[in-house]
Amino acid sequence: MAALASCHTKNLAHLAASEPLEIFQNFGASRENPENTLRRALKIGSPRFMRVAGALEYRGGVTVIDLYWEPFVLANILEGQLGPIEGRIAIVVSRYNHSITQRLLDGALSTLEKNKVSEEQVDVAWVPGAWELPVAAQRFAESDEYRAVICLGAVIKGETSHDEHINRQVAESLGQLALDNDLPIAFGLLTCGTLEQALNRAGGTVGNKGEEATLAALEMVSLLERLPALE
Repeated sequence: MAALASCHTKNLAHLAASEPLEIFQNFGASRENPENTLRRALKIGSPRFMRVAGALEYRGGVTVIDLYWEPFVLANILEGQLGPIEGRIAIVVSRYNHSITQRLLDGALSTLEKNKVSEEQVDVAWVPGAWELPVAAQRFAESDEYRAVICLGAVIKGETSHDEHINRQVAESLGQLALDNDLPIAFGLLTCGTLEQALNRAGGTVGNKGEEATLAALEMVSLLERLPALE
């Protein structure tokens, strides 16, 4: 384990200029007490597959923080990458709660465009409601013409438990469909208690579930190319 830096806790700003590790990119001067400064430095975390440790010492009446790093010893790491893909992508989107699902679709299409997936590679199928998502997704999945299927919908709780039955069955069906066809089936179904919650998750304060589902689909397409094939 090699020492990266020793510095007075009252002047950590120079770490940003001299320290190659990402965790100190925005780690400015600190006026905290030494214990809190060290605690905050370690809490920030480290780049992936790296470990950071730290210790306090009192030298000649001055508090010094020593920060250390070492790489984790890891075997082959398999991860999917975002970006353009070969082949086609299917999107199945529920028309029910259209003001929400249209925003989910917009997020999905925008994400595909940002990742260099052309419009000609994308097919969009509208279904009446969330309950119909699995049967349409199944047609796409079993055609062997698509690299992934992205399912988008919004179920908002009402006065009865109707929403619970829909959500459970749709989730189970889509999960089984993915396993049966060895195909990424992205789950972009919002299951919210209120309209406000749904709006916040369709491009509002909590992001866009359509975007998240699309990113997951693209990453899984890439990852499956790197994993062993099924027998």
